[in-house]
Amino acid sequence: MGLIKNIFSSWLHFLAPELCVNCGLERIDREVGCCIFCSDSLKSFSLEKLESQVFLNGETDITLHIGFIFEKNNAIQILLHALKYQGNFHIATFFAEQLSKRYYVEFQQVEGFIAVPIHVRKRFDRGYNQCALMVNHLCQQFNKNSYSTLLQKVVNNASQTKKNKEERRLNVENSYWVSPKIKQFSHLGIVEDVLTTGATLRAITQEIKRINPTIKLSFFVVASALECTKKS
Repeated sequence: MGLIKNIFSSWLHFLAPELCVNCGLERIDREVGCCIFCSDSLKSFSLEKLESQVFLNGETDITLHIGFIFEKNNAIQILLHALKYQGNFHIATFFAEQLSKRYYVEFQQVEGFIAVPIHVRKRFDRGYNQCALMVNHLCQQFNKNSYSTLLQKVVNNASQTKKNKEERRLNVENSYWVSPKIKQFSHLGIVEDVLTTGATLRAITQEIKRINPTIKLSFFVVASALECTKKS
């Protein structure tokens, strides 16, 4: 049975080779979504560049872990677009694995994971939440649970893409609902795809801390556009 399966897999790969989402070249072995060459070309985010107090607004017990630098038309943008708008679910696995390689110890320290939510209407239109896909993979890898129902997006805001820093902040104010059950936890990991001004994560932090002031939050973000590091 194993031999037949391998033969079938080889023929399927020959007839419809899996291509890298970024460069279009054929992927090999266990590469998921992105070939090894494009993976190696991704620019890692240097945490030394992050002015945490600018982002956190004085909040304590908050840590921020970022994987890569997001720039216009770079590989990260192309991969995120493929995941978010083209239904390429393999990219979620790729990003989760990249983050876990860099922050393996930090992932082990959290009690469970929360995916940054999208509004139910947007979830219906798109069919999935890209952050939830990453959380599913991380839960399997680290044998932890997803507690995404503790955090919900209750306002279907306009897109943040073309808004400036202040407009983004106002756009997400009072947009999230946090379950009182979050009081049961002392340390949760929250997974996001892109960080720009930090408005979304600040709004989430504010709502969670309002319910559970002593909780520790670890944000795990695929990529940052660096705007959040700039002083106002």
